[in-house]
Amino acid sequence: MKPAAMVGNEPVGAPRPLPDRRIAATIWPLLVCAVIGLVPFTVFSTFLVQIAADAGSDTATVGTLRGLGGIAALLIGVLLAPLIDRWSRLRVRTVALAVLAVSCLVGAVGSYPTLIVFCLGVGAATAALSPVLLALAADRFSDAASSGRAATMITAGQTIAAIMAGPLVGLLALWPGWRGALVLTAIIALLLVAGSLARNPWTSSGKRRGDALTGLALRSVLRDRTVAGLIIIAFLRTAAFMGQLAFLAAFYHDRFGLDVAQFALVWTVSGVSFFLGNFLAGRTLARLPGDAAKPLLIIALIAATGALALIFTAPTLVVAIAGTAATAICHAVIAAAVVDQLVKRASRRAPTLALNAAGMSLGVFAGATVGGAGLALAGYPGLLIGLGALTAIGTLVAVGCLDSRTASVPATG
Repeated sequence: MKPAAMVGNEPVGAPRPLPDRRIAATIWPLLVCAVIGLVPFTVFSTFLVQIAADAGSDTATVGTLRGLGGIAALLIGVLLAPLIDRWSRLRVRTVALAVLAVSCLVGAVGSYPTLIVFCLGVGAATAALSPVLLALAADRFSDAASSGRAATMITAGQTIAAIMAGPLVGLLALWPGWRGALVLTAIIALLLVAGSLARNPWTSSGKRRGDALTGLALRSVLRDRTVAGLIIIAFLRTAAFMGQLAFLAAFYHDRFGLDVAQFALVWTVSGVSFFLGNFLAGRTLARLPGDAAKPLLIIALIAATGALALIFTAPTLVVAIAGTAATAICHAVIAAAVVDQLVKRASRRAPTLALNAAGMSLGVFAGATVGGAGLALAGYPGLLIGLGALTAIGTLVAVGCLDSRTASVPATG
């Protein structure tokens, strides 16, 4: 058979991605699930002071419980990655939503022990839900371009939901308060569970592949050096970005005297910039040849390092805000490129995305640790050096570990 003519690394006549509206119309139930998965911890953060008071504890003590969710997400992500390929993704989604709903109802009790259960349960549920939603979205389409675009639309939807959830949840402070917000979230999650069971009866779905042994699944994910490199880049990017976010409010207060209300505008700029960068990068990647992903990642990683330096060396507030927006855009492009390439390259999508999610959960803690250590040792310059080193290392990983082709092996998991 005569080989197909190629343009770059793409065969001539390769299918173009479907229009965004067609993809969104197909995956909208998954988008709803992705949004609901973000609500519980948004409620927890928004109402933290009131929740702590109702629990009879101080804000700092209750606030640290949020870290339990991250630990649960990390553990579940690592444990789930080699096993997820053996189960129906619809089952995993259904169970995760059910755990999310039960956790919200338990958390609504409002005592310190129930808040511990809430944070652990929500962390575990979202660790299982996020990679499965990405895999389910990608699996709805047969061509790699549309699959990658569908996955990046899930991440873009999560971003805009995170931006909008805060103000919307804030309105619930008037009625019915934080307990009502959690109960409402639980009701919506249970309705999604009921809908999933009605469309896909539990008895109709068994194991996806009985031969997917745990060690084999992990080895198959990490055997591809590019896939392993992408997961490392995702970890480093998350650490750098979440690390600077952890100390951004303090920096703007110390350097420019911004109070909480004023900083909320800076936070909005960062969130909107991340959404636009993620959405447009995903759309662009779906239309570019496969060999464009590596240079785009390298450029974005280098630019992210420079943008971070712009924030912490800014002579004026306007320059700092510009650096904040640029940092968010660069990291959004990196995040979109990583998800796009993992979906297109991975022979087992679900384990790959679960392992990637676990790495990102670890990155949240690593970023706060590196940033805090840098700040303690040398102030904001130390924080800049520590976090900037993460994206610099990511650049080296991209140069050394990534190749330029998009895998032609169809995903099986």
